[in-house]
Formats: sequence, C-alpha cells, structure tokens
Amino acid sequence: MPSFEFYTEEVDDDLICHICLQPLLQPLDTLCGHTFCTAYLTRSSLVPL
Repeated sequence: MPSFEFYTEEVDDDLICHICLQPLLQPLDTLCGHTFCTAYLTRSSLVPL
C-alpha cells in the first residue's frame, strides 16, 4: 500500500515509514517507540501495538 507521492524536497528521515519506505501516512507509535503507517501495523503481527 505504498503512497508513491512525489515530493519536491527530500522528506526528513524521521517522517519515513521503515516498512513501506514512504512518508508516514496516519502514523501510529508502537509501545517500543517506533512509528509506522497505521495501515501496515493493523494488517501485520510483526510489531506489537
């Protein structure tokens, strides 16, 4: 579910989802302090919520 948006400037690395490698969409923080796109975490059991 990548967004494939086009940006005119580089997006800050803190705003990139490390699952889909796109800028965060509806970011969700995990208990361990990582932030990912909500769409990936709600379909995945890789990271505990």
